[in-house]
Amino acid sequence: MLCVLAVLLLGVPSKNSEKVLAEVKSELGAAAGSNEAQPKPALKARAPVPVQQSKEEAPAKGAPAHAPATIAATRAEVLVVVSDHGSGTSTFDQTLNEHPCMFNVGEPFGPGDMLWSSSEVPGCTSKAFSDAIFDAKSGTLTHTENPKLQRAIETARMKLPGKKLTAIDTRPLYHNLQDDLADFFVRVRDLVCKGVPEDVCPASHCTISVKMFPSYVFGDTKGQQTKDDAPGPCIEAQNAQAMTAWKAALASFDKSPKIATLQLRRNEVDRQFSFFHRFTGVGTQFDCSIPRPPFAFATWAKSHTDLQLQSEDCWAEPDTCATPSSRRAWTNLPSDDF
Repeated sequence: MLCVLAVLLLGVPSKNSEKVLAEVKSELGAAAGSNEAQPKPALKARAPVPVQQSKEEAPAKGAPAHAPATIAATRAEVLVVVSDHGSGTSTFDQTLNEHPCMFNVGEPFGPGDMLWSSSEVPGCTSKAFSDAIFDAKSGTLTHTENPKLQRAIETARMKLPGKKLTAIDTRPLYHNLQDDLADFFVRVRDLVCKGVPEDVCPASHCTISVKMFPSYVFGDTKGQQTKDDAPGPCIEAQNAQAMTAWKAALASFDKSPKIATLQLRRNEVDRQFSFFHRFTGVGTQFDCSIPRPPFAFATWAKSHTDLQLQSEDCWAEPDTCATPSSRRAWTNLPSDDF
């Protein structure tokens, strides 16, 4: 059947969204009135790192050997919500942002502003591509500014008491930057958390949440509206190229002890319809009967993220978003008031 854009809120459970917020906020603040620390399990096994002894410190030949010294395990300080447009991430972000030590950066990249990586698609010279920090093919740094990210950082810091919107110098983010998105997000965290008052949030607890969408690496996941506008070979080539960058980004997250990842998924028909009714003109048709399997980006993320949640489950049964295992995604703060 054809769904007309006039039904703007189809599949958007506004009433349940309020319940989700209430339930998860309750979990987030459960320890707020307690004077006892609430230990939280880490998302990743962050093993202590052995410290190599220098030649001067090495024991003399024949001396008894000692176990190598270790440094404390690193706490994750960046939560990356791996998802896509139309999946319900905005409501999720609102919940995360309730904690004083969680600063929601949201969407740091976007088509028409600045992407993380992109390049021309072979054989599709007419296919416009957005400016990006890195060239997807060569890994060369091509831009050292991103107005969208700067606005996101400035907005994130507005939650501080008495804070007014002020310009932030983001140039340090790009100094000696390599094509490593995990490192970049950690730099963003350090910039967001710089100067946060200790009575608001201890520096060691300051954490950011940030979204990761396929569009950041020039992926196209709009899908199709009707059976007559199926994605052509250029979009297929574009997504194949973007998939390489997507895998590299998720691999960088997995390697970084400072990053935890959560995949937030939604039924693909509803996700594409959400994108459709947001960005398409009134009266345009959307064929709900077309099979819409998840894109390869979502399939890959399912097995390359620390935790996976389904938006529909959270909307239907908010308690499922507040289980001990799912709490690890948003309670990555070793704080007494969390």
